[in-house]
Amino acid sequence: MRALASAAAAALAALLVLALGGLFSRRGAVPNGSSPVADAFVAGSLVLFAALALAAAAGAAWSAGPLLFLALAALAADAIRARRAPGANGSRRAASPGSARSRWASAVAALVPLAPAALAALVAGGLALAAFAAYRRGVTPDFFYHWGIKARRFLLARGPDLAFLARPENARLHPDYPLLAPELLLLPGLLRGAFDERGAFFWTPVWWGAGVLAFDALLAGAGIERRERALATATAALATAGVVLGHDLGTAPDLLIALAALAALPALVGLARGSGAEWRLGLAAGFAAAAKIEGAPLAAALVGAFLVEEARRSRAWPDPPPGSSARGFWS
Repeated sequence: MRALASAAAAALAALLVLALGGLFSRRGAVPNGSSPVADAFVAGSLVLFAALALAAAAGAAWSAGPLLFLALAALAADAIRARRAPGANGSRRAASPGSARSRWASAVAALVPLAPAALAALVAGGLALAAFAAYRRGVTPDFFYHWGIKARRFLLARGPDLAFLARPENARLHPDYPLLAPELLLLPGLLRGAFDERGAFFWTPVWWGAGVLAFDALLAGAGIERRERALATATAALATAGVVLGHDLGTAPDLLIALAALAALPALVGLARGSGAEWRLGLAAGFAAAAKIEGAPLAAALVGAFLVEEARRSRAWPDPPPGSSARGFWS
């Protein structure tokens, strides 16, 4: 029963993050090959990161109530925007029960557009990761050395305990690391009112699953046929789940950096094609930098790609000579 309660708390935490990010992840152009779930999780994590930082700066104690209110407000704003969105004929959408059911069905299909084989692999890998989380197996040792310690301490302090991190004896806790990972790890406990170690472990199938959906969407955007895409996604899902379990990568922020890279690739392609994906590229860069200090090089590379493309568009970057087969910097 305790494992089920922890799993429910982790599921609620994941839904909260997705609700926070749904509104912001759909801003700007949607590049081909992006996953709505992965984009919403990336954006929602950054909203959570910003909200907790603002609360700490204002001297307010972290609590679940304001976060739940913010998530409901984001859902309401997203629903209002969807109702006001023009239809195919330029008029507002009709609010009939049939169309509402159709929209829900379309939303589910868009969120999880997996072929049966890929979906079966996603479910099997997710259940395996969840089972290991329930029995406290497959967890990265770094959780016990610093990520989990910081998460527990921040929850007890109801905010980032910077004085605790500044103690000389706590140098091994990497006080210079960004705080997104421990903030996500403490979220199930914040919703329950006490630190939930097993609830933190249940983040592993969530982070892994978001990466699988992002990978499948990336293949779809590349024009891979559904059958071949299903085989590739199922293989990648089962292989990466085995790597996570075999190498004790559960709750490791490295999974978040991998998710940031997968979310950034469609945005990079959209940027190079001039379709306008700067917003999503910025979200991926911010997510990588906030997840772990090793994500800073990825964030810097994404920002560099944006700056180079902006320079090319403003003609600060020289165009290829007439008759050249080159089509710019990305060719």
